[in-house]
Amino acid sequence: MKNTSLYKKILIGLSAVGPGLFLIGYNIGTGSVTTMTKTGAEHGMGLFWALVLSCIFTYILMVAYGKVTLVSGKTALFNIKTEFKWGWVLSLYIIIALIIGELLALMGVMGIVADLVQEGIRLAFDGLVVQTFWIILFFSIILYALLWFGRYQVFEKILTVLVIVMGLSFLVVFFMVKPSFSALVEGIVPSIPNTPGAFGLIAAIAGTTCSAAVFIMRSTVVAEKGWGINDLKTEKKIRSFPRR
Repeated sequence: MKNTSLYKKILIGLSAVGPGLFLIGYNIGTGSVTTMTKTGAEHGMGLFWALVLSCIFTYILMVAYGKVTLVSGKTALFNIKTEFKWGWVLSLYIIIALIIGELLALMGVMGIVADLVQEGIRLAFDGLVVQTFWIILFFSIILYALLWFGRYQVFEKILTVLVIVMGLSFLVVFFMVKPSFSALVEGIVPSIPNTPGAFGLIAAIAGTTCSAAVFIMRSTVVAEKGWGINDLKTEKKIRSFPRR
């Protein structure tokens, strides 16, 4: 009974943080990984401050997008379409830009996954080589089936598990590398290296962290969950405050 109750508590906890993990997985892609890898290889922890600031602004924007949807009951794109002059043009531009960006990102991710699976098969089956075309076709069929028959809850559960694995991998790498505490502290102090491409790396850090797609998805997730103004903590505090 104790094991069963613990298992249920773990499931409840994962379901509670599932939307957050979904957005983390949605945000951390090939762009983030390659940008941070290049930055660390060239500058160590020198541009850590840019990542910290990007995370702070990302948090502020995600909370703002979520609360607007909670209060209005509408997604961010619908609000842009209805509340701004020529909003439908802006919302259409956002949709097209997001589709192009996501397609390019998915192409990169699929290529990396295919190479990794090919190498894994080669190591596991004594040098057996499977062409990446067939690996990509296999995963494409699975993704198509999930998109055709699946629901948001299915994607959230799958991505939650994958993000947990990814997070554990990052922690393992962190302890393997063992960065010094002094380097972390020095990296928080803003400074721009006097090297070519430093400003481009800072822009890439901000761009891959403060992703517009995540803010749109944050609004969509809130609407999909059916959350409303009653779920705001401030609203509950206001209602529970005694009137004079």
